[in-house]
Amino acid sequence: MKSSVSMSVSLLQWAIIAALPFVAVSAYLLLSRWPNYKFTTISDYLALLGSVGLFVLAVSRLPLTRKRKIIIAAFGIPVLLFCITIYSFAFIAVVFKEGL
Repeated sequence: MKSSVSMSVSLLQWAIIAALPFVAVSAYLLLSRWPNYKFTTISDYLALLGSVGLFVLAVSRLPLTRKRKIIIAAFGIPVLLFCITIYSFAFIAVVFKEGL
């Protein structure tokens, strides 16, 4: 049975959903590189996937139809992966004064 009632999503909810992965990656980068520099590439990839998982989880909880949630996730995941990768490089360069 299809529900024709779909609540709207506020601008604040969209802002929180957009910021949540970046906050998670920032926390990971600070905690993994500040005390010591013994981190692995695997843990970096897991943090990246975890932040994308937070995005997907947040989108799945929105009061939208299933089709809209799938479309948002399908187009949002590649954009988010690209943005978080660039953000991570910039974060490490600015905060820790290191680069590639």
